[in-house]
Amino acid sequence: MTVAGGYDFLIVSPAMVAYLIKKAKHAQTKEFIIPAETILPQGYARYLGCVLAAGMASYDADPALQPVYQLAADQIKQLSVDLQPCFQAADVCKQRAAVQFHIRTSEYFKRLLKRGRFIYVF
Repeated sequence: MTVAGGYDFLIVSPAMVAYLIKKAKHAQTKEFIIPAETILPQGYARYLGCVLAAGMASYDADPALQPVYQLAADQIKQLSVDLQPCFQAADVCKQRAAVQFHIRTSEYFKRLLKRGRFIYVF
């Protein structure tokens, strides 16, 4: 599995990808929603916000995390296997006070998962 695109800064970790694969495999449909904090813990998101903002004076500052969540969604959308996208969509949405990712698995990837032909190894 690879991340397509020319990202200078990858934030999608192997653990995040493993969780996405698990959720996609067990989802009844191609679409599923997961809380952002499930794959992008708040402390990590704040840290990334500071890194992306680079000019912030303090780690404890609470930067706008929307760019961090959007970058994660963009990178999730770029995950591929056999040069085919894994996910058709990965969008950031807010439900009440919680940020969530709304993810739609591609037909190709869903078939791989259902057939048990996808082996994920780091």
